[in-house]
Amino acid sequence: MKPNLFPLTVPLVCAVTFLWATGLSGADLVRFNATPNSSVKIEGTSTVHDWLVQGQIIGGYLEVDPALLAADQKPGPGKIDAKVEVSIPVRSLKSTVEVGKSLMEQIMLEHLKYPQFQKITYTLTELTLKEAPAAAGGPYLFDTKGDLTVAGVKKSISMPVKMVRVSPVRLQFIGSIPLKMSDFGIETPAPKLAVGAIKTSDDVKISVDWVTLRPTDSGGAAK
Repeated sequence: MKPNLFPLTVPLVCAVTFLWATGLSGADLVRFNATPNSSVKIEGTSTVHDWLVQGQIIGGYLEVDPALLAADQKPGPGKIDAKVEVSIPVRSLKSTVEVGKSLMEQIMLEHLKYPQFQKITYTLTELTLKEAPAAAGGPYLFDTKGDLTVAGVKKSISMPVKMVRVSPVRLQFIGSIPLKMSDFGIETPAPKLAVGAIKTSDDVKISVDWVTLRPTDSGGAAK
């Protein structure tokens, strides 16, 4: 007579389901919120001169596996459990070229389809640690994948990112990536001036310097 395994099977299935649903690790992700000490730059070229617009606002948050930041551990290369949501107000981007500054900003807003789309957004889909710091205070090197949405068009991008642990509660992320405006359905600007039409290159480079801060409770201790 075969033994009845049903009483053992049901609890086992329930236990496996519970562990899968809770992510197996059992550890909550640590949250860091965006701070005002950030910057974003968009660089390009034209037949007249190089151009640069920049902003000082990068909103959003990071949630990351606490094991990555544990003082008594040195994480090895591999995928890291993390969530990132970033937003950049289009209106906050300003030209650094003084000649024709207001005209350039007006053209930029039109081609970014403002005010229909008021923010540039980014959502992380994968974070992979390539190299941990060799010494205290050194940078963490990551490969990242995520969805970048510009002017209402979403594209998946891959970008190397350097993370510096400025303090136990402050993280700084630095990265840059070359892109094409046409990838996001943006027509390259060609304003007509008295000297003739200006042709703008389709190629741009986006650079970010994003600072995040871990919230603290009323007593000043990190949560």
